[in-house]
Amino acid sequence: MKDERVTLWIADGAVFARNAANDNYDVVIQDSSDPWSTDGELLPSSALYERDHFRQLHRILKPR
Repeated sequence: MKDERVTLWIADGAVFARNAANDNYDVVIQDSSDPWSTDGELLPSSALYERDHFRQLHRILKPR
């Protein structure tokens, strides 16, 4: 975490990915909670499992 190439962002992952610049990151590591509760109710974190969110992650990653 002390490496100058590392930036730690603590934020809503879906909002962060939507607002990030194209081709800007080498790696994205996302710590996500489960998308549903124990009774099967969808939680806000379910947005991190949607196809659009994965498209956004792909968009913000640098080629290769």
